[in-house]
Parts: sequence; C-alpha cells; structure tokens
Amino acid sequence: NMKKKLLAVAAIALSLNGYAADDSAWMRYPALSPDGSLIAFSFKGDIYTVPANGGRALQITTHPSHDTRPVWSPDGKTIAYTCRKKSGLDYAISTDSDIYLYDLVSGIHTNLTEENDGYDTNPSFSPDGKYIAWQSMERDGYESDRNRLCIMDLKSGEKKYVTESFESGVDSYCWAADNHTLYFTGV
Repeated sequence: NMKKKLLAVAAIALSLNGYAADDSAWMRYPALSPDGSLIAFSFKGDIYTVPANGGRALQITTHPSHDTRPVWSPDGKTIAYTCRKKSGLDYAISTDSDIYLYDLVSGIHTNLTEENDGYDTNPSFSPDGKYIAWQSMERDGYESDRNRLCIMDLKSGEKKYVTESFESGVDSYCWAADNHTLYFTGV
C-alpha cells in the first residue's frame, strides 16, 4: 500500500546518514526484492541495498563509474544492473555500457556484455530466473543506433539477439509468464 511505500522511501533516505538532505534527490530506480525484505536502488552512480523496514544502506558497487537500474532475480540471490565504466570526456562521448550481475552471497560482480561496445541497458530476468534479457546497441558513440533485444541463457551463457529481423529499435519490453516469450514495443 502507499503508506508502506512512503515508509520504504523514508527508510532509504534515513539510511544514507552521511549525506546532506538534498542528496536524496540522487536516489533512483528502487527495486523491491522478491521476498519484500530488501530494496535495491541507485544513488550517485552506485548501487545500494537497504532493509525494506528501515536500517542502514549497504553499498554494493564502489567505483567511479555510473551504475544504475538494479533489478532482482526471481530467487532474490542476484541483482542485475547497468554500468558505464568511463569517466570524464570518455564518459561524455561514449555510449558503451554493460550489464552486470551481482551475487549477493559471494559479492562477485560479473560482466555479461563486455564484448559489445554499444549501449547495453534495462536488464530483466525471466519469471523463472533462467534467462536474462536486455536492450543492446551495437556501436559505441552512436546514440541513434538501433536498440536490439538480447536474451541470455544464464546456465549455458548462450546469447541471442532476437529482434535482428525487426527493422526498427526496441523501445521497451516485458517477459510473458511462459518464460520464453517477450513482448516489445518499437518504432
């Protein structure tokens, strides 16, 4: 309900004790864990988790790059997020970003898209957690590149670009309950 959501936002704001009150405007993309116990969010370019009922935030990424849009795996053991590991002028002229998985138990971050030089963003797990999809542009520095839809089998590591025959870009997408169908919009 709305009251619980407002309390969760307040919990995040209160857990960032070392920051000024106006810094709370930097909090973005809250994502509730499947069991409802944790909230992952982006704050000033890093990813944090905080207990949904309040408490201290735990920073899970700590580097000068820009991490954003955390999403939970259905089992709640992994967080996927988008990361741009560039700074200064390189950050300003590049569109190269990657999809990472963060394992909450081991603390290991794994780059799923290192071989792609373009913009990889908006990760989403299939309902059964066996696959992950994301939007992917092929070329670095080309903001008007066509957004493709990529799916990866998390067990085998096999990747497929499933919209190659679609002549335009993918604007948004979502998984169907069958774990094998994706719906998307495009122009």
